[in-house]
Amino acid sequence: MRFAPVDSAGFLRMSVANLILFEQGVAKVATLAELQSCEAWKRAFQNKCKDHRYYEIVEDTLQGGFQFRYLVLQDESGEVRAVQPVFFVRQNLVEGVPGEIRSSLIVLKDFPAKSRPVLETFSSKGYARIPSMPMTRLPLHYKDYDIAPYIDEAYPLYLAVHERSPLKFEMLTKNYFRAVGQRMAERARFFIWRQSGKIVAFSFCLVCDDAVYDECIGLDYSVALDLHLYFYTLRDIISWALRERLKYYYSNPLNYEPKLHLDCDLVPLDLYVLHTNAFLNPIFGRALKYLGPTRHDPILRRFPNADQL
Repeated sequence: MRFAPVDSAGFLRMSVANLILFEQGVAKVATLAELQSCEAWKRAFQNKCKDHRYYEIVEDTLQGGFQFRYLVLQDESGEVRAVQPVFFVRQNLVEGVPGEIRSSLIVLKDFPAKSRPVLETFSSKGYARIPSMPMTRLPLHYKDYDIAPYIDEAYPLYLAVHERSPLKFEMLTKNYFRAVGQRMAERARFFIWRQSGKIVAFSFCLVCDDAVYDECIGLDYSVALDLHLYFYTLRDIISWALRERLKYYYSNPLNYEPKLHLDCDLVPLDLYVLHTNAFLNPIFGRALKYLGPTRHDPILRRFPNADQL
């Protein structure tokens, strides 16, 4: 990825400990505050659904022990070529799998399968590629979205779904939803369902190009199962997307059975994992293929393109 030339003097004042030298340039470890004067950061991911604003929101609002840094890649002339967000967290990557594994790992998370040829260099450097929990996609053949006034009532519904999930990663905060609605207003869409005036379900989506990405859902489980709320939310979002002439509906990982019956196909995502102990890494890499999260979901094997995982 190449960005326009920028004044990088702000990064040159960093200590040697924050520099990673390589043959054709240098990677500088920066904080978000240090990136604010970097024009390349404002252009980062500009053609992606989640552009630089999304990563700023995540750092501003995410809790749970995450530490955020950003790798600023510069060539020999000092021109910024790319900016890569990085985070550090203590996380059980095999949550839901019997037993416990304590290891220090480097994980490159959720790269789309189409990037495999480009990322083959990771495998040649000792990283083990394993399937991450995939998204799903449903082809769609032919306003005011501010959540802030409703977040206090809707947020507990998100927490209820989060707590019931067998696999957990980050837990989003109220401020996350408020910030996305305010700072990414042209892409954020919040759908709210009520019964007798009370919010019983809500969904947060991002719209980018010809697709809608269903990011997360909240349900009132005192009525959700009896009212089949999950299917109502899905029906209404897809109906809205068709009216907007969008072509694809993407959903986040998990809860694959209803998506299978809707004729969704899988959108494979990859994890590249490296053990920090060079001696153990070859052994761990072979064992990791049997510990990957997708091996423990029998529904995934029933999708027509499951062989692409």
